[in-house]
Amino acid sequence: MLNSSKLSGIILILFCVCAGLAAQAADTLELDVDTAIEYAFKNNLEVKSAELNLNDKRFAKDSSWNEFVPSVGAGVTLSRMNEEQDLGFPIPGYEPPSQWNLTAGVEAQLTLSMASFHNIQKTVLDYEAGLTSLTKAKSSLSRDVKKQFYGLLLLKERMKVAETTVNNARDRYNQAVIDYQNGMISEYALLKTQVYLENSKPMLLELQNAYIDAEMFFKFTLGVELSTAITLKGSMDIKTRKYDAQLLLQKYLHQRFDIIQAHEAVASLKNSIELTASVFYPSLTVGFSYDPTLNGPFENDLFDPENWSQQRGALSFTITQLLDPLLPSSQTRVALAGLNTQLSIAEQSLDLAIKNAELAITKTVRYLEKARTSIQSKEINVKVAERAYNLALESYYAGGIDLLEVKDTEQELEQARIDLLQEKYNYLAGLLDLEYECNTPLKDLESGNEN
Repeated sequence: MLNSSKLSGIILILFCVCAGLAAQAADTLELDVDTAIEYAFKNNLEVKSAELNLNDKRFAKDSSWNEFVPSVGAGVTLSRMNEEQDLGFPIPGYEPPSQWNLTAGVEAQLTLSMASFHNIQKTVLDYEAGLTSLTKAKSSLSRDVKKQFYGLLLLKERMKVAETTVNNARDRYNQAVIDYQNGMISEYALLKTQVYLENSKPMLLELQNAYIDAEMFFKFTLGVELSTAITLKGSMDIKTRKYDAQLLLQKYLHQRFDIIQAHEAVASLKNSIELTASVFYPSLTVGFSYDPTLNGPFENDLFDPENWSQQRGALSFTITQLLDPLLPSSQTRVALAGLNTQLSIAEQSLDLAIKNAELAITKTVRYLEKARTSIQSKEINVKVAERAYNLALESYYAGGIDLLEVKDTEQELEQARIDLLQEKYNYLAGLLDLEYECNTPLKDLESGNEN
């Protein structure tokens, strides 16, 4: 029987093992493609920066009404005349006013000009540009996460095939050693199988290193700790279809981020031109001042309204027209000339962006069609490899071939499946590029692709 100390030791060991397994399970992150995108949106620094920038521009836009809030100021002035106010001749009973005066003033001013309205429009344009930048950052991140996710799935399958290749090569070499010892094959045949085995190992090692590097970069993109173990859930089973480049261009060309941003750049420059040219127009300033004055604040009661003069205040309207901008070579006219040049460049950039967009979408559609055709060919190849593998099994059970030949046929089948998976990844990557280039979800692209 176990004594109490041994029983306690066994219980402690089991507890440690269970705690270790629980900790390992807690550190393992199970991800599908949608969950991965959520992690990236939550943790990606570029997206966070774009969100902060947008919040700042939203606050500026929502507060732009303060252009019409008057400036208000208040002040108190205590002053002393250097000389007494003397009439120059004596008057019986006349007392000269005190040399001390206390003035309390409140002043409000509101200036209305064309610049006020253009400044408000500028905050709206800046907010729209920030919203486009955030949407573009999220769309680009979503595309990259999906590509990395499916790329890891592809690498994992390729590693399985490479491991099968190494195992088959090792079994063939072991069989060759037995055959050589029995005098059934030459030393050359033995060395040939050994060379094949050694050549297959670096390929597996290369794929394993590539998977580790890709997985680390994937974690970095998601913003999770590099020490976190991840498990991917997903497949690359997709339904291929043919896309019409001209139809996509007609419907989605001007939804592209580069086209939208080019339009925003043109709109921003036009607003800057109007803002700069606003000095050619007069401005209206509405003012109100209230500055009651108390003479002799040290002798008279501060709280007696009768002691205060100038209690009615004043309302003023001032129209101001700057004259120096009207000169032929004024700084304003030089600035306007520069802005108009920039506007012409921006409009040309917009035309160039449209041509580049047409080329990019057409090129992506051609790439998708090539991948779609390759998938059809690879699917036929997989069916042929499956048929060959089934025939090899039948022949093996009938005693016609050995097990190694069956394994070789199985490896060829796995390689055919990997080639098909590679083409599916190529097609899926092209679809993700098309989704980003058209700035439209795939389901909308599929419905919009129909005539």
